[in-house]
Amino acid sequence: MLGSAAGPVPQRPTTHHPLPTPHPRHPPPTQRPQATDRFFALRRNSMTLALRLGRGETPGWIYSPATPGFFFTGGYCCKVATAKFTVLGGVRQGAIPIANAEQFSEETWSVLTPVPSPARSQAAGASYRGAGLHIGGTFTSPPYFSSQVDRLWQGTWNVETSLPAPRYAHAAASVGDAVYVVGGRDEQQQTVDTLFEYRDGTWTTKTPQPGGGRAFGNAVGLNDDLCSVCGKSADDAPTDTCSQYSPKLTTWQARPALITGARFGAGGFSLQSSFIIVGGNQGFGQLATQAVKFSATGWEVAPTPIGVPRYYLTSNSDKESGHITGGITSIGTATASHESLDTGTWRTRTSCPPPNRWHHTSTFS
Repeated sequence: MLGSAAGPVPQRPTTHHPLPTPHPRHPPPTQRPQATDRFFALRRNSMTLALRLGRGETPGWIYSPATPGFFFTGGYCCKVATAKFTVLGGVRQGAIPIANAEQFSEETWSVLTPVPSPARSQAAGASYRGAGLHIGGTFTSPPYFSSQVDRLWQGTWNVETSLPAPRYAHAAASVGDAVYVVGGRDEQQQTVDTLFEYRDGTWTTKTPQPGGGRAFGNAVGLNDDLCSVCGKSADDAPTDTCSQYSPKLTTWQARPALITGARFGAGGFSLQSSFIIVGGNQGFGQLATQAVKFSATGWEVAPTPIGVPRYYLTSNSDKESGHITGGITSIGTATASHESLDTGTWRTRTSCPPPNRWHHTSTFS
């Protein structure tokens, strides 16, 4: 019988392996997720990392746009938060600024707390570490032009560090871990070529955009760079210019011009390793009817969205799905039309709630 003549059966020794020291960019095991935390996933080197994000985020943690779903990491299950298309401010019929804030999810619009006073139009919007930024704009009382920056996080607004100078009709985009504001008009209503970078609560002035300033243009992220596309030049004429800025090199380079001609007031958003320009005004009331796509291979005509041609619309994306809504139609009235583009096909979505608007902005947050 086992353990009688030969003595007790030897037991396999237990080996205690010490837990590895957490990498400074990874959450330590003690920082387990709570039900109220917001999480994002990043696929890197065949590992999925859980990343907690909020006002008290740990410096150096990696941030990445979300992919919906669940995943396991460090022995526990996390749900990935999904950023939502959020429409902010603008003007309604009568050119009256509004402070409306609405968020779209699963064919339903939710009304959020209004944008902090004053109500502004011709502002710019961008996503920053999961929050939405509402930047600058113009309003109806002195001094008329704003440098105010507001941050929307989980339905709550906070005032952030102001722009270095007032701006309206400018463009903004997220690139990596920063937000860039390019061009627009200043408090003297002059078109400017400035470039501002926002990172960790601080604005820094960067290399100006070459070729003169642009207003009512687009700023979009392309991989790790910023692209500034079309708009109105200093002489108020539509332009087809495209420039690309490298945050790493802090330099600009010229890119091929729009293949469908000059336009201003268009929508523009990043989509995977490309960006889309849609809608806009080509001058003398001629509205652009084609969408175009820019990637490493240059420009090509993209699928045209369902709906009516328009300009001064708003657009944004989470890099996987782009949305456009609102704007002015060829008969001079505002629309609430809303479309999205994800797998190469435009879809008609639930219209933005009233009032119909233009000169509004949007984020994914």
